[in-house]
Amino acid sequence: MKAEKASNEMKRLFADLLQMARADGEISEDESDFIFALMDTAGMKNHVVTTGLEGEGVTLEELLMYDNNDIRGIKSWISSLIDEWSLLPYPKDEKKRLKYLLMVISMMITDGESTQEEIKLCHEIARRMGFDKTHVYQCLLYLAQRSDISPKQMSGLLSYYENGNPIIDKI
Repeated sequence: MKAEKASNEMKRLFADLLQMARADGEISEDESDFIFALMDTAGMKNHVVTTGLEGEGVTLEELLMYDNNDIRGIKSWISSLIDEWSLLPYPKDEKKRLKYLLMVISMMITDGESTQEEIKLCHEIARRMGFDKTHVYQCLLYLAQRSDISPKQMSGLLSYYENGNPIIDKI
């Protein structure tokens, strides 16, 4: 297997996506599929992130496949990876940061549920990049208007408004 290198921007994105996927306690199959598809697109499928017990390289994909079962303490390996990659900078370009935020929101809604923990994390990530709630709402509206959004993702968008928007409380 040929090891692949990931850019610092992609590592930072994966740290936030992994945090988002784990915010509600476990990485769902839909969230894993989302991450695997993005890894494939980004050329990170064989990115070696750690050395295994027998001295062999372990890929990000292999770590994620075993995360929910916590085989050999994999949850702590992934937590360490998230901690390390979370120190990397966000993209400087505003357009790249908006695309980044869209990816984070897409992760949040991919399993059809937006929990309060995920919503808080989403707003925290947006804040770290210099965005506010208005930017998050604009991204949510953009995603809602896409023709390729699945019913499950639409449910995740609605769940966002039910669980994290004070406007709904006033209706």
